[in-house]
Amino acid sequence: MDKTTIEAIAADLMRARKLGLPVQRPSTREPLTLDEGYQIARVLLEARRARGDRVIGAKLGFTNPAVWPSVGLAGPLWAPVFAATYVESAREVALPGLRSPEVEPEIVFGLKRGARRDAPIESQIEWYALGLEVIDTGYPAGPPIVADQAADLCAHQFLIVGEPTPFAADLIDPLGSFSCELYCDAQLKSRGAGKDVMGNPLHAAQWFVKHLIHDVPLSDAPCVVLTTGRLGPPPAIPAGVSQWRLHATLPVPELNVTIRRDAAGPTSA
Repeated sequence: MDKTTIEAIAADLMRARKLGLPVQRPSTREPLTLDEGYQIARVLLEARRARGDRVIGAKLGFTNPAVWPSVGLAGPLWAPVFAATYVESAREVALPGLRSPEVEPEIVFGLKRGARRDAPIESQIEWYALGLEVIDTGYPAGPPIVADQAADLCAHQFLIVGEPTPFAADLIDPLGSFSCELYCDAQLKSRGAGKDVMGNPLHAAQWFVKHLIHDVPLSDAPCVVLTTGRLGPPPAIPAGVSQWRLHATLPVPELNVTIRRDAAGPTSA
């Protein structure tokens, strides 16, 4: 795929995000490799950086190895987390006019700057927290095509993070065995488990440090925010006002947040 085509697809994705519109899957225009999907995403990333948005970390997607053979992956996907898409310890979050937003319960880590590939991952984490990643894509419904997902920044829109808690080595085993529940307006919407994230979210963090951290154009921030992938099925976010609660069997505060979702329409993404 030539540079002109990559830039044209990126422009279509940016326009769809900004206007809250559906968009054609890039892979339906012509065959698309995963590397080309990331090249498209890089155009979107650099456009945001040109507007002054800083990259403060990354999200991982497809972190359940059980699905990798069916979608042609050998490891997780990734996309940047921006300062403008990161919300920490907020009681209420207002979402712009997204198209079909869903929310993924996740474990979020604060990695130390200068993390090394050859060091134990538990020595390189400053804090951890419960998180809700808001995802939204304008693609038509259908089976996931990983190159399309990569091209659209893995559908990342916002990362809502609960109260950060200092990380300790005695959390290694609990992170591989905990369970969590996500409620919306007091109704159970999703259940998940730490073992579904590469056996332990720490394994996902180690994979990121080993394979990706030096590829992410990070700004000068005190730590690297990493959200490690969904812990359970992502429920849809209803229009209007909804109350969300994420609880985990870990020594970490629950995440409680009110989400106000506007009707579909223009956004700043």
